Amino acid sequence: ETRWFNDVCVLDLQSYTWLTVPYSKLATRPEPRSACNVGLHGDIAYIQGGFSKLKNPTVKSETKVHTDAWLLHLKPILQGSPPTWERLNVRGAGASPKDRAGTAST
Repeated sequence: ETRWFNDVCVLDLQSYTWLTVPYSKLATRPEPRSACNVGLHGDIAYIQGGFSKLKNPTVKSETKVHTDAWLLHLKPILQGSPPTWERLNVRGAGASPKDRAGTAST
């Protein structure tokens, strides 16, 4: 059985240790997913699309291809705080990409 985790881990390049970033259960963040498009610009990670399986006992396998986009603000990590998520709203910015998973960004 495949499991999707809704967590964020950060690699400290000075100590070569991984930090699992803590979140409040009330924090707004994207649904768990795999095969999403991730890009980094400055101190912001951009996450778009992806794929996940939904748990539905009446259907053997139901999938979801995500169409949403999120920003992960990484700067708070420098102050010892967890990064913050922001849902990207691009209404009026033209046609958005079609549903997709397994894409790449450059």
